[in-house]
Amino acid sequence: MSHFFNFLKGIIVGIALVLGMSGGTMAIILGIYDKIINAVGKFFKNIRENLLFLLFMGLGAGAGILLFSNIVTFALEHARHATIFLFLGIIAGGFPPLLDKAGIRVSGEEDGGIKAKDVALFLLGAAIVMAMSSSKTAVIDLASSEGIVNMVFMLFAGFVSAIALVLPGISGSFFLLTIGLYDITMEAINELNFSYLIPFAAGIALGTILTVKAVENLLRKYPRGTYSIILGFVIGSMIQIFMENIPSGWEILFSVLAAAAGVLITLGVQRLCRKLNIEE
Repeated sequence: MSHFFNFLKGIIVGIALVLGMSGGTMAIILGIYDKIINAVGKFFKNIRENLLFLLFMGLGAGAGILLFSNIVTFALEHARHATIFLFLGIIAGGFPPLLDKAGIRVSGEEDGGIKAKDVALFLLGAAIVMAMSSSKTAVIDLASSEGIVNMVFMLFAGFVSAIALVLPGISGSFFLLTIGLYDITMEAINELNFSYLIPFAAGIALGTILTVKAVENLLRKYPRGTYSIILGFVIGSMIQIFMENIPSGWEILFSVLAAAAGVLITLGVQRLCRKLNIEE
């Protein structure tokens, strides 16, 4: 029965990824983030148990992505601004778990209040992600090319995207949207373009295996600083996406309503998980 629930949780994580929410944050909400990190980082200590856990989680995530990729692609084509602002709201609604994990209290308490170091790391994270998104045209051209260049680039893109998948607070799909690869990736999923998807997936697998231990150590030893940088990544991505998708006319109203709906969706999922007492 536990495998069935892991599969269902994987579906929820997959849907969250497509909708622009952080898979890591959703895993925290579902109470399985630490288990995922441990299953990858300490895979060979209990191969059978870790393999089954990751297998059912992976199958569920894949199912969730396939189920919702067409819906999101359709929404982006016919109501792009509202869909983008829905993403922004979903991401914004995920801030409370991140602040809680970091031990940061906005109220200004002596131990948990925001410090100058938090702000500096936050600005560093924002600057990094905004710099990464400054060459969208070149990224799209490489992703759209053919042959060995495309395969090598997609392997690298998958490797970098794995960091966004592993770190809570950074949405993999939002990261792809920031660097200009989201539409292309959704199209590849919908059309089952394996020449694009296979090297990309291989890069994600390799990146996850190689970075998860480092991420685990950082989150254990320096949680506050690590989460401060993560929050900077998130805010930097949101600013970049907002600046490229500023609505006008009636789209402003629909975009604001979509953003509000996104916040409510994330907060509702968090509340539901707490009510159901979902644990690892």
